Amino acid sequence: MGIRVDLTSQKSGRRVKLLTQARLRRLFNYDPETGVFVRRVRRGNKRAGSVAGVGDGKGYIRIMVDGTQYRAHRLAWLYVTGKWPRKQIDHVNCVKDDNRFDNLREASNTENSRNAPTRADNTSGHKGVYWHVMSGKWMARITVDRRRVHLGIFAHLEDAAAAYVEASARLHKDFGRVV
Repeated sequence: MGIRVDLTSQKSGRRVKLLTQARLRRLFNYDPETGVFVRRVRRGNKRAGSVAGVGDGKGYIRIMVDGTQYRAHRLAWLYVTGKWPRKQIDHVNCVKDDNRFDNLREASNTENSRNAPTRADNTSGHKGVYWHVMSGKWMARITVDRRRVHLGIFAHLEDAAAAYVEASARLHKDFGRVV
């Protein structure tokens, strides 16, 4: 029938059937401007014309297709490009359920982590800035290629934050997020 093709899974090494763009397009319409998938055909109790997908508890949208769950952002990539992403899919604005195509980009694990928002347990309010207890001043550091790079110790919080912003722009380029 040509609905799916056999490929070897990179994670498990076993043979799996991957969804094709043609099959996805037969089952769903995707609006790249809204990021929403709508069912084209009735499947079980899911009506044609209904919005597809449910939250997975981690902020992402999951869609069941032919008995397999997929994250909607990966399906969006397949739907538009015709290819499964070879890397992770990064949400540019860090909103996990915003699957507009212009908000999605392929990213390595490192690039994806560079675009992460400031952690909830951050006490300085600035990414990459920490209180250095021994000096009684603010310290700035950034991670590059899995290594922490010391940017300096500063008397003022704003100076430490500015050092991180400058380093992020220079070292992380388009994936640098400072908030």
